[in-house]
Amino acid sequence: MRDRENWGMSESLILALMAIWVARVTGDCGKPPQLENGDLSNDFRSVTSFPVGTRVSYTCYVGYVFREGTSKFLTCGHDSVWGPLRAVCEPRSCGNPGEISNGYYEAGETTFGHKAIFHCEAGYRLVGRHYRMCQADGWDGQVPTCEIVTCDDPEPISNGKISSPSGDTWQYGMIATYSCLDEYTLIGEQDISCTSSGKWNKVPPLCKVVSCQRPPRSENIDIVSGFGPTYKYRDTITYRCARGYVMVGSRIIECSADNTFVPSPPICKLPTSSTTPSATSSTTPSATSSTTSPESAVTKPGTAVTTAVTPIPKADGQIAKILGPIGGCVAVCIIACVIWYLLMKKKKKKKRHTTFEKVAMNTETEQIQVKSNVADN
Repeated sequence: MRDRENWGMSESLILALMAIWVARVTGDCGKPPQLENGDLSNDFRSVTSFPVGTRVSYTCYVGYVFREGTSKFLTCGHDSVWGPLRAVCEPRSCGNPGEISNGYYEAGETTFGHKAIFHCEAGYRLVGRHYRMCQADGWDGQVPTCEIVTCDDPEPISNGKISSPSGDTWQYGMIATYSCLDEYTLIGEQDISCTSSGKWNKVPPLCKVVSCQRPPRSENIDIVSGFGPTYKYRDTITYRCARGYVMVGSRIIECSADNTFVPSPPICKLPTSSTTPSATSSTTPSATSSTTSPESAVTKPGTAVTTAVTPIPKADGQIAKILGPIGGCVAVCIIACVIWYLLMKKKKKKKRHTTFEKVAMNTETEQIQVKSNVADN
């Protein structure tokens, strides 16, 4: 059984070699090589014999073209062998897919089988198909367009009016301005804008009558600006405390849309122990100032004057660090000077004692000599 299979394989090999030998003898090149992305021309697809000298031609598949500089022909040589295949079929290029006003396109390649996608700039919307395909005969479809975004008319408001657009419609980037009648106040944003989404960026404002009355004024407080007595929306009042008093609250309040001032008016109080470190009584005015108010004393008829004594602030940490080494140096210098002074004083005293001894000895010697001279005489 195995011998029969081996004989079958040998028979096939012999037949193939005989076919090649016959082709060589008869001068036939056999079937031409296959072209990638292409094929033989129609005239040669049904041909089975290609004698020496036969010249065949190739064609590219749909969507492909011959690369420039290559040949679509192939010749059977005298040695019954096909010459080198130099034909190359590559995807055809569709070129620019088309320019779009107020937009742009994205395309990795512009050859057969690829897609170009179109986009619009902010504030514009695409009208038409957003892509084109490169086909065998060029780009399909049409170039889309980019139209500017429009917004609906702004919502009207009571007791007010709206400006008109520069054209027939409200387009992207346009601003609508609201205003109120004379006796009304505009509450909210005066201007709203048409956005790229076709919506207005803010809600419309309101027009209403706003009138705030001046709040009651507490003791020891004065109005600096905004004397009223009636106030419009966002009018302000500025307060100031009398001398010696401390303000609790905001010094500026504003008339709000609900006809009241915000925040509440401030009050003025005398400094407390939490704001003055210590206090002493005196029967005469003092020039010492408080740490929490412009004036440290409030004088009332028939009463003593209370003055706030400001404590001496402690030295800053950095000053202490600087004075520490300097103080040490000064102490060392003083000790050295004292020691030097004592040594010099002791030395001077010793020298004076020595001088007294020398004078005494000289005097004694002179006395002895005098006595000796008297005895000789």
